[in-house]
Amino acid sequence: MAIVVSDMELAHRHLQLFDMEPISPVPQTIPADNPAAGGVQAFRFRDVDGHSLELIWFPADKRKPKWQAPGERLFLGIDHSEIAISQTEKSLAFYQDILGLSVASGSNNTGTVQATLDNLPAADVKITSLQPSDQPTSMGIELLEYLQPQDSRPRPQIWQMKDLPHRHLVLDVDSLNLHGLNHHKITIVSPGIVQLPDAYRYSRGVLIKDHDVHSLLLVAAPLF
Repeated sequence: MAIVVSDMELAHRHLQLFDMEPISPVPQTIPADNPAAGGVQAFRFRDVDGHSLELIWFPADKRKPKWQAPGERLFLGIDHSEIAISQTEKSLAFYQDILGLSVASGSNNTGTVQATLDNLPAADVKITSLQPSDQPTSMGIELLEYLQPQDSRPRPQIWQMKDLPHRHLVLDVDSLNLHGLNHHKITIVSPGIVQLPDAYRYSRGVLIKDHDVHSLLLVAAPLF
């Protein structure tokens, strides 16, 4: 998750008061020669269960309107979730053509800053940002295709929902249709569409997996 902050220096200093494992040694600033992300500041770390998180600060020309509201809060909200993928074209066929997300922007991040941010030597990442086409300011998904290094490991098939490394994205959809999922040969984890208890925000859901075995919970029919 990329957590937007109003001041990267203060947020980084605050974070060091808690139990976390840095991925980046210090916050990094994307160079100005990157038109899509130049000036953005980011810091990556792991929480107490080892999940990777990111603090992110946007310059004025890169901010969504909702991150420009005046206020004194340091942590402003979640902008997007990032997932490492094997091939951008295959992921777009799934997230764009089947699930209906739209490409909002894209960039190719490489060089010393990206390598330091990821703690990966010679990191070269093709980044594609996705948003719901009718809600351009909502939380999005960033697809990260690592062109270098090329030793990425697949998600172990034995992982279950109860295992600590597991994480999944929740997507609010207009409708749930098993026939449509089966037509596209999507892996369905749940035993069909599950009726959720009244305590949930949504009344129905189904857990699926994309071609890289990332878990996605599709939910529909909000109760309020």
